[in-house]
Amino acid sequence: MRRSFLTGTTVLLSLLFASCASVPAGPPPASAGPAVVTASATPMMDPSVWGVDPAVVQRVRALCAPGPGKTVRLLDDVVIPAIDEPAVRDAGGRVGNRIVPPVDVPAVSWPATTGEAGCVVTYEAPAGCLPRVEISEAWIPGAPVPGYRITQADGTVTQVPDKIVPAQVKDGDVAEESCQVTTENYQTRALRASALRTLLLRPSLLRPMSLRKLTCEGTDCVSAVSVPGLWVPGVAMPATHVPAEHLPFRVLRDGVDTTTSDHSTAYHAQGDVLFAYNQHDLLPEATTVLDAILADATAHGFDGRVRVEGHTDDTGDTDSNQHLSELRARAVADYLTGRGIPAARITTTGRGETVPAYPNDSDANRARNRRVVIEFNRT
Repeated sequence: MRRSFLTGTTVLLSLLFASCASVPAGPPPASAGPAVVTASATPMMDPSVWGVDPAVVQRVRALCAPGPGKTVRLLDDVVIPAIDEPAVRDAGGRVGNRIVPPVDVPAVSWPATTGEAGCVVTYEAPAGCLPRVEISEAWIPGAPVPGYRITQADGTVTQVPDKIVPAQVKDGDVAEESCQVTTENYQTRALRASALRTLLLRPSLLRPMSLRKLTCEGTDCVSAVSVPGLWVPGVAMPATHVPAEHLPFRVLRDGVDTTTSDHSTAYHAQGDVLFAYNQHDLLPEATTVLDAILADATAHGFDGRVRVEGHTDDTGDTDSNQHLSELRARAVADYLTGRGIPAARITTTGRGETVPAYPNDSDANRARNRRVVIEFNRT
């Protein structure tokens, strides 16, 4: 699903390791031949999610799937290198009157896999607003490391336990949509906070080496056996940062401010310069305002899709406000169509009182919230 530094599809890891068996001390039954241990293979689950809560996997893959109303940027996964350690086996034997059990250390074979970095999702926002941005969770899978047992000729036992390289999961982060306008240091703007998912580390692990010495008593010998150390290196996934963003406001004319991004510009026209209070028919002087907006957008090359969105304050009935906002957006769109913008390029939305640009805590702010936002995009 996500890109990685590997080419091709994600390699599936199959780790087979033996359940170690030991031969009890003492002479074997008379009918028994040489002691032999057979490895019982245990297949491992999908290596890219080993040890990861399935709910995390489900959330990330759902979030990072394409869908309406969002843009998904897939992050580069982290390669976890392959490890291939051969099995170590020896049949054991007899030294004098002592039976030395066989050595059976299973192979560890890990094809390369990946830690999933997930994605950054940007959601569609109302015209003139900064969109909600979400960084997904991420994970680095774990893996089991089988232990083993070696018995020396004198009966001394070296027991290396099974170990686990633990899976690591990092929470995502969210920067919420911002439509509220603030004024700081004499600058009016909309501001959205940053989002950060910090560095993710999976620790390294060392399975120690062991040695069974060559031991002879008369003509009875058991051979030397060496089990090399197994080093599982640590894995790091870089942090992901979405910086804070702001949209500076500039004044186009009385009652009309603009905010501009790389691909669009939005004109925030106060309702009082376009409509009489609680009405949806354009005032005669509104044509001058809308013509100025259209001329400015054309001069700056915004010749693509146009979104017209009506807004109200929180005074009165919610349903009535919603209906009024829809009618006002439609009235502005009809005027733009009459001035030559193809209707197919224009979409209208009524937001009612749901997206205030200012807190509805004063008459002045309520007047600012009664507005129509006209967003022009480049093709």
